[in-house]
Amino acid sequence: MKGTGGDREDDPVFLESITSRDFDYLVCHLFVGWVAPPPYESAMLMSLLRLGSLYQMKLVLTFAQYHIRDDPRISPATKINLARQYTVPEWVRPAFKTLVSAGPLQITDEDVDQLGLVTYTILTRAQAEIARERLRLSLAAPPTVHGDGCVAHDRCEGAWKEFWGIKVSRWLNHPDKPPRLSKTCEFIEQLGDIPFMRSRCYSETLLKLRGMAPLRAEERITEEGAEKVLAFHRSLEL
Repeated sequence: MKGTGGDREDDPVFLESITSRDFDYLVCHLFVGWVAPPPYESAMLMSLLRLGSLYQMKLVLTFAQYHIRDDPRISPATKINLARQYTVPEWVRPAFKTLVSAGPLQITDEDVDQLGLVTYTILTRAQAEIARERLRLSLAAPPTVHGDGCVAHDRCEGAWKEFWGIKVSRWLNHPDKPPRLSKTCEFIEQLGDIPFMRSRCYSETLLKLRGMAPLRAEERITEEGAEKVLAFHRSLEL
């Protein structure tokens, strides 16, 4: 009569959903792997994450989570998927931020499979909202702030609007590498003084611009999107 397995070499224990490679990685890690220097194989880390979670092996799980977190070979979309499966919420924000910044054309079919419909929808909406804010900012120059003693308001305002329309608007709407909105002031400063605009008016206008909400829209929208992903993950735990 055949036993439950494991009492003979020709009758091994059957571990459901666990491959021999997964088990080899675990044994290697437990006996010799912990002394090897990083980086570790991504496949090994994924196996350790799965087995550490399945069998509640805290040290194995902590080891895998620590090294997966900063592993550039594991895509942000995969990290979000792993964060959902193994309840690692701290992976969501940095991974979601990377995906938002990458832009919709950089999202692969594999990324979509990893993210799932709900998270992918949250991501694309965040990207669309940021694109709308970028376009809105590019279409109209922010108000000019005149420095003390300025008697050429019209000239300064005209110079600022022309500069914004020719330089800043084109920069914001770059088709291949759209910049971060928060980098707008930095870009303007790199170009130096604006012809026909008084330096004091230039400084005051730039100071005002730094505090404007549109320049922080990207961070706000990204954070709101990450929170929606985390809320979705929490709903799956109920």
